[in-house]
Amino acid sequence: MSNLPPNRHPFEVEAFALKHYDFNEHDRVIVLFSRKYGLLRAVAKGVRRPKSKLAGHLDLLRCNHVLLERGRNLHKIIQCDSLHSFPGLTRDYDALTHALALGEIMATFCQEEDPNEYLFVMLLHALEALSSGTDPLTLLIWFELHLLYELGYEQDWEFCRGCEIDFRPRDYHFFDTLEGGLRCEDCKRKQSSQFLSYEQVATIRDLQASAEPPTGVPEIKHIALKQIQTMLQNYLELLAEKPMKALSFLQETSLEAIVSKEMRKP
Repeated sequence: MSNLPPNRHPFEVEAFALKHYDFNEHDRVIVLFSRKYGLLRAVAKGVRRPKSKLAGHLDLLRCNHVLLERGRNLHKIIQCDSLHSFPGLTRDYDALTHALALGEIMATFCQEEDPNEYLFVMLLHALEALSSGTDPLTLLIWFELHLLYELGYEQDWEFCRGCEIDFRPRDYHFFDTLEGGLRCEDCKRKQSSQFLSYEQVATIRDLQASAEPPTGVPEIKHIALKQIQTMLQNYLELLAEKPMKALSFLQETSLEAIVSKEMRKP
């Protein structure tokens, strides 16, 4: 049963604009993630017109105070005022693309009218960190690990999910890309295992244990950090049962950067 106010009663929300799509000639549907009600879909009337007063406030990933009129399938945005605009994102393309990936993840895994205060605050802190210059890749991995934990896909990085033996330093670790969790060399599955080094597992454990967004870069090679992200992306796409476009874009642009850097070496 919906916990929204009665039909046609205006109600206020604090919400992020996660994604949008065009609706009719001058309108746009905004997918909001609100602190109180979870995911909501609302139409912004006339927002595609050049002189629309709403347009600037509904940029992706802004956190806004929104006044809505309840509708049957789509709510209607009556008024919108910015609370957090994260100006650093507009000055750093890498930070912006990673922020858009966070929005895609939230829009994919959060549910309609299913509030989650923890995820709302986590997204707020993550965007603040990105806007302030935190390493985008490290932040993305931290966010994904904590989102999986919050949604019930907790991974144990201390022991093998097959034989349940605790890992020792320098043991081989293999992530099970179908069921999640780590497996030892004896329990690994040939078709669904990704090797992780001791340093990669230690980095994952540190980020999983940190309640706050990371402020530095782990002491691990960048390509090893990218391998962790690729592993998590594959697992998220398996759970979502669809490709994650923003995450795939990050992979493609990152690969181009690595190849370009290697080609410039003497």
